[in-house]
Amino acid sequence: MSIWQTVTWDVARAGGFTAFGLLTLSVAIGLALTLRLQSASWPRIINSELHNFITLLALVFTGVHVLAVWIDPFTSFGWSEVFIPFVSHYRHLWVETASRTG
Repeated sequence: MSIWQTVTWDVARAGGFTAFGLLTLSVAIGLALTLRLQSASWPRIINSELHNFITLLALVFTGVHVLAVWIDPFTSFGWSEVFIPFVSHYRHLWVETASRTG
């Protein structure tokens, strides 16, 4: 495995896990805002801005993940395989099984 394959693999996985964590945090903060769960010492505007910032950051890391998966020479995905779920040629059974059980 070349250094380029290792770098793209690591960036793709790190970007995906980071995006997943940030999206989870964004949803949790969004629910807290909707349910009006509020602390007296933490103003609502900070929660709203924090929610917006984390959502934007999650979008950036999702883009990093998609770009790293697309340029990864080991999997060699095309645009349709990157943007349309479950059409990839690379271990599609593993990806489908992981998405159903996870």
